[in-house]
Amino acid sequence: MRALPLSFAALLLPSLAYCGASSFGELAGTEPSVRATAMANAYTAADGDVMGLYYNPAQSTASKSLGTMFERGYAEDSMGLAAASIPDALGGFNLAASFLYYTSGDIDLYSRGGSKSTVNGEKDYLGALNISRSLDERFSVGGNIKFMNRKLFDRKSASTFLFDGGLLVKYPWLNIGLAVQNLGGSME
Repeated sequence: MRALPLSFAALLLPSLAYCGASSFGELAGTEPSVRATAMANAYTAADGDVMGLYYNPAQSTASKSLGTMFERGYAEDSMGLAAASIPDALGGFNLAASFLYYTSGDIDLYSRGGSKSTVNGEKDYLGALNISRSLDERFSVGGNIKFMNRKLFDRKSASTFLFDGGLLVKYPWLNIGLAVQNLGGSME
């Protein structure tokens, strides 16, 4: 009987989220999963998809999979991702790793003196290591450590480390997910 009021509250109460602009640009907030995009990126409580670690690091606990993604943009830009998950790799802990990149393609760069050179406008790389664990049949926890590098115009680059944490609670009729993302580092 308690399930009905909880379900009603979960559907009617607004979701709380903080989404602020950052210098991490598009890459740290990318949406690498077609399944998640089809669900309007409401994927924090989903389970069983290796791409889910980008939404909630606790998700990789059910994943026994490899995943890849490639997307070509309207111009010369492109984005790609490869991810793998190894369940029960370390005494009940699950491991996952991924590599995500974005490139804007070549652009013509003109100097004040009028000379022209062709350079890559932007190259971003994001590597993530994930560790997660099922505490019991209902609760899973997980964390990501991410290394991000951004290079602009083949001249300036910056790097930083970012951290994510997540909790996944599974009921037979409802999954509840909580995640904090991109904590730590900064870039200029």
